[in-house]
Amino acid sequence: MFQSCYAGSQTLDCCKSSAHLGKSTCFVYNWMKRVVVQPLNCTLPFYKELSPYMADVPVCEPLPVVDNYKSIISTNFDNYGCLPACEREENHWQIMNTIDTSPSPDYGFRLEASFNELQ
Repeated sequence: MFQSCYAGSQTLDCCKSSAHLGKSTCFVYNWMKRVVVQPLNCTLPFYKELSPYMADVPVCEPLPVVDNYKSIISTNFDNYGCLPACEREENHWQIMNTIDTSPSPDYGFRLEASFNELQ
């Protein structure tokens, strides 16, 4: 479990809560609170085991979940004000080679690197 995250040399407090670790965890946390926990005062069994922030929330009985099934599977999305995930790494490698036509190269090889979509 991460205790802090970094933006360059600056330490951020965005990883203290497990509700904000990883992609989409903030959204899932807020969705669970709004759709299941607040109206039913319980959580779904899958999220109880998966999410440490649901540890003290009891598991729902089947009947309340069935009775509220339509609102639980609703596709209405609220703006929860979530920040991007603390850690995100996407690496794409592309190797291209070409004949070097420099008149007199003083090197054994040439390496060029570039970065796309810097955050």
